[in-house]
Amino acid sequence: MKHLLISILALLGVAFTASAQEPQNIPELPPMQPMAEEHVYTVAEVAPSFPADMGDLQQWVLKNRLWPLDVSDDEEGQVMVRFVVEKDGSISRPRVIDSMSDPFDMEAVTVVRKMPKWNPALMKGQPVRCYAVVVVPFHADEPAAAK
Repeated sequence: MKHLLISILALLGVAFTASAQEPQNIPELPPMQPMAEEHVYTVAEVAPSFPADMGDLQQWVLKNRLWPLDVSDDEEGQVMVRFVVEKDGSISRPRVIDSMSDPFDMEAVTVVRKMPKWNPALMKGQPVRCYAVVVVPFHADEPAAAK
């Protein structure tokens, strides 16, 4: 009981000391808003598109992809990469959604990151963020930038 009384008196002393100090002018901050990432559409009124002045998308992919080192020529397939076409047409967040193997997957993501700006998707005439998918084929009989 004696310890409880001493503790209460000590707390009251601290409280009175703190209240006796002059108030400081601390500006009031606005309430914190959580930073929400802007919505990414999966379907838009006007889908994102590869720029026409760059030619056909698949031809561009074949011209710009490399055959991964240390893999045999008989290993074939395709890698699907999903990414976000931003409002300004830039490419972000490439992710492999259909894989072959690590060397091919990494090359497919590299090709997607090298793509020029796309025409962004539109909703009500305004550019919006939207997902797009590119297939990067790896077949021995197709031309490639290098093998």
